[in-house]
Amino acid sequence: MTNDREIDYKLTKKGETFKGTMISRSSIVDFVIKIINNPEKYMSESYGISKPGTDNMLKQIREMDHDI
Repeated sequence: MTNDREIDYKLTKKGETFKGTMISRSSIVDFVIKIINNPEKYMSESYGISKPGTDNMLKQIREMDHDI
């Protein structure tokens, strides 16, 4: 997760191919607020959340963590 203030995410439902390796905390908050405001829409579902365009970036993320 990043501390970026951007809200940019895609959702995948259970059974769909999950893509992406990064997500901002702001995006997670945005999705949680949507769930709170409309729980029936998201009830009984399992979702993955990720930033579009971050597929196959796990190696770069691990290298960034190692440099810290």
